[in-house]
Amino acid sequence: VLRSTVPYFIHSSTAQQAHDNALLVSRLARTERKAVVHVFYSGSSDDSVEEISEDKVKSFILADKPGVNGVSNGHTNGFANGYANGYANGHANGSISSGSSSGTPSPTSTASPIDLETHSLTKAYQAAALSTLSLVRRPQRALVKRGSKDPHTTVFTLGHSGLDFDVEGVEFVDVSLFNPLSSVSILASISPSSKRIIVLEQIQRWTMKWTPLFLDVVSAVQTQDPETRPIVSSAYLGDT
Repeated sequence: VLRSTVPYFIHSSTAQQAHDNALLVSRLARTERKAVVHVFYSGSSDDSVEEISEDKVKSFILADKPGVNGVSNGHTNGFANGYANGYANGHANGSISSGSSSGTPSPTSTASPIDLETHSLTKAYQAAALSTLSLVRRPQRALVKRGSKDPHTTVFTLGHSGLDFDVEGVEFVDVSLFNPLSSVSILASISPSSKRIIVLEQIQRWTMKWTPLFLDVVSAVQTQDPETRPIVSSAYLGDT
């Protein structure tokens, strides 16, 4: 319900991710002057978190956006785009990549106002994520992809799944940036070999027939060839 009311909805499934994303969303909210909802799993007493010192946190949040005060905007945007392509496509090694298979929609002369707004919001998120990377030395990815390199099944997770193990023939895509979430980003995270998609969402009560992430994935997959597109199923994480 909250997702549809704010420009940004970000989810963290571990204590360390919650710490890092807290820095990201604080900077994003200040620099863009937009509301950000950050939903996180607080973890347990056994979880270790590498924290950033208070003086570094303050300077990080209050720092100017890239491209301000003489910083080269073209260089920054180019680096941010290259990095963003890597994490939008879910590369678990955090390497920087570029090319035509970008996980970010590009505005065109025929793009709708919604597409252009999604592009603008996503670019701002990428810039904040890149700044956070320079501080914590850990990449914050919109979609985190892991598991089989040649899967027959893709599992999207939104919530604390506990699925931190490998399954033969299965790739996992953990959703961190839930809004904005473009069809281009979703499709870029699905391997061509995948024949089935399972969407797992941690929802205790939901009165409607379909869940939000399921509808997003179905909408994205519908743009593919009917003869080859994967079958999409939905399920709940945990007790309902």
